[in-house]
Amino acid sequence: MAAAVIESSPELLNFAKRQLANTTLVAPDNERRSEKRIAVALPARMQQVDSELTPIGQSFEAATRDMSVEGLGVIVDTYLVKGRRFTVTLQVDDQQPCLLVETLWCMPMGPYFYAGFRALQALDATSAGVGSD
Repeated sequence: MAAAVIESSPELLNFAKRQLANTTLVAPDNERRSEKRIAVALPARMQQVDSELTPIGQSFEAATRDMSVEGLGVIVDTYLVKGRRFTVTLQVDDQQPCLLVETLWCMPMGPYFYAGFRALQALDATSAGVGSD
């Protein structure tokens, strides 16, 4: 059975796309990142998890803003606390890669929040407790 297509609301995904169009991802002189970021707006579904990858609460929609080998930036509609772990399942064409990530920071961005995550490991989406509600 094929996995359900992950969709973000048109408003959220369009907001992420507008942010990409209005922003350059040029690293400032004090940039600490060692990996280049790629600007990309993809629909995503996130699920907070505990240390055993057991889901906590309901999953929610998100949209990526940028990605690198070590992490990603995601736009969400709620504030996310530093240190919390989530699974992030992306919709990339007909594939749904899933990552375990840890929140590094979160800040307001217009009507949404922009959060930065460190990628901890790649997961199998079906075994990571990720699904569409």
